[in-house]
Amino acid sequence: YRNNRMTWLNAFLANLKQASTAAGKRLVDVLAIHYYPEGIYSDAIRVQAPRSLWDPNYVENTWITAVGNGFTDGRSLEVLPKMNLSISDFYPGTKLAITEYTFGGRHNISGTIAQSDALGIFGRYGLYWATYFATADNYISPAFKIFRNYNGALGTFGDTYIDANTNDVTNNSVYASIVGANENDLHIVLINKSPTQTLTNNINITAGVNYEKIAEAWGISESQG
Repeated sequence: YRNNRMTWLNAFLANLKQASTAAGKRLVDVLAIHYYPEGIYSDAIRVQAPRSLWDPNYVENTWITAVGNGFTDGRSLEVLPKMNLSISDFYPGTKLAITEYTFGGRHNISGTIAQSDALGIFGRYGLYWATYFATADNYISPAFKIFRNYNGALGTFGDTYIDANTNDVTNNSVYASIVGANENDLHIVLINKSPTQTLTNNINITAGVNYEKIAEAWGISESQG
């Protein structure tokens, strides 16, 4: 497949679509992959690793992206955008799932940062289903709670993702949502990826309503792992 610039995944999806057409019905609803990042030798690398899921400007230093030896020949991975593009091109309507993944770091705040960043990325790119494939305790548990139970009373990130961006993806990430179509219920998750610095951010919000105050603010610190 590499010689004719057709990846195995694209060929697989194209053949699934052909088989579905012949059968007169959709044969596969969800494409499931496993994703285990390579080359995480330090906390600093771990907190940047989720960028391989989406960032066109991030080229991880692993054999996967090695020039002349890897799958990308020196280019970025962009796992989720490229998977979604393959689905759109070759078997539209198929949902995407990652049924095994972990960024490690159960015993370090870097694990919280990477896991919470990954959850935000999954929401941004419309991932249908994701399964963390390890024990979700210690420093991993708070990352899930900030999205699914931030106040201890099942307070959750909204179910409608809205556009949120930062001009410093190396040091921070931002994710935002509303509940249904209700713009009054705005949730923002800010992630500081710097191990040594307190970051000060200016937040600009463009919306159909005016937000006069912060109703609740919750956070995760290293001592909470």
